[in-house]
Amino acid sequence: MRYWPFGARAAICAIMFSLALPAAAQDCPSATGKGSFVVERGPDSKTEVFAGDGAIVRLILRYRGQTLLETTVHEGLFELERLDRGRRSTLKPKADLAKLFPMKKQRLAVEFDVQQSRQSRWSRSP
Repeated sequence: MRYWPFGARAAICAIMFSLALPAAAQDCPSATGKGSFVVERGPDSKTEVFAGDGAIVRLILRYRGQTLLETTVHEGLFELERLDRGRRSTLKPKADLAKLFPMKKQRLAVEFDVQQSRQSRWSRSP
């Protein structure tokens, strides 16, 4: 194995740092108000976010054009419904979620009744 002298390593590092381009993140869009937007995670993964009039937000995750996950959430925090590749879960809160907002700095717990159903991808004939 060949070792480079310290001066050569320092010169290579200096050249690499001088060729590096400065980078900065774009301003984050604020999702206040009504409407929808798309979050892209690479060329294949997209999440569509639909904010309605009330506290309900719908999210649809697609990968290569195929829908993988659909969720309905309250204020973006509490999941109310989930459709994950044919398996539907419905979560019904035992408390009124609207009373929790605006949120305060405190620890809280909410109990949910969960109903799950599974849609079969294959059909069986007797």
